[in-house]
Amino acid sequence: LLSPQEYVELTQITREILRTHPSTEYFYLGVGQSPTAVIAALSLAHPESARTLPLSGFRQMPNSYTSRLDPGQKAGLERHFEKFLPTAQELKGRKLLLIDYSQSAESLISAELYVARYYTERAEAVPVRALALTSKSPEFWPRMRGHAEALDLELDLQSLAKEPNIAYKLSFSYFDRLSEHGSWRVDDQPFVPRDRPRYQELKREILAHQQSTSATCLGTVVHSLSGK
Repeated sequence: LLSPQEYVELTQITREILRTHPSTEYFYLGVGQSPTAVIAALSLAHPESARTLPLSGFRQMPNSYTSRLDPGQKAGLERHFEKFLPTAQELKGRKLLLIDYSQSAESLISAELYVARYYTERAEAVPVRALALTSKSPEFWPRMRGHAEALDLELDLQSLAKEPNIAYKLSFSYFDRLSEHGSWRVDDQPFVPRDRPRYQELKREILAHQQSTSATCLGTVVHSLSGK
């Protein structure tokens, strides 16, 4: 599922997330299927601080022609959030960081707005932030100002081999087939749990790479960064 080179890239991405958003301050929530490998790596390092929210094609930006949810959709989305979002007790005072691969950030920012509203309506003081993994040029970033940060995979990985890599696979939805929960859209109600053995296979492979590498392995990197 992952080549040695792609494992290096995954480690690099994970290390950068942990450097800029340490687990002592953030809980990591992957939005949809795209960030599957990144969330798998984070959950192996910090099992109580990372999970996935199945949510695909969610483009509900304010003032968008697609931004109207009917009462049934709103109720279904709230039930979905209740099932997958961490509680304030689980967050333990940390911020919630939504992570997704994005070319436009519309789905990610939509999720950020609705998740933040969910906590606000329950009088829970949960700061919600968003991090877009992207292969877009820096000109793309100002569009997210005030809503999301960007981690530019193309720039961060430019010194690595030019053959298909993590950034390439993310951009072509390679990891969707390995996702923990599969796809869920706001019109798909209710969420139906599915057996997804390939997600566990991915986590086992990440662990295998960890055991076969030396000081640059994921475990060494993330634990040194988290102060453990």
